[in-house]
Amino acid sequence: MATNNELRTPTISTPIVCTMPSGEVPDQLHQWTDLQRWAIDVVPIESGVRMTLPASMAQQVRDLAEREAACCAFLNLEIAVEGEKMAFEVTAPNPDALPVIAALAGIPLS
Repeated sequence: MATNNELRTPTISTPIVCTMPSGEVPDQLHQWTDLQRWAIDVVPIESGVRMTLPASMAQQVRDLAEREAACCAFLNLEIAVEGEKMAFEVTAPNPDALPVIAALAGIPLS
């Protein structure tokens, strides 16, 4: 893929903790819900999910991913843009993070 930005590489021992101030959580969750609406496709992948989105949303997704990476060190967030589409992968080495990833992506994961 043409552009690849990996924001974080957690380990299985990285605590599953969100450090975002509680007053900022509703806005962050609203932005994830908006992202779900724009998704062309959302599929489970090993250790997480891949969302396919319009490439025109790349900066918006990068901004959201950077904010998420700052508060949820247990997540691996990777963005790759190719042509008209962008792949946004949210994964974690610890399977206990799957419910969080499922909520962010809006699909069930097991």
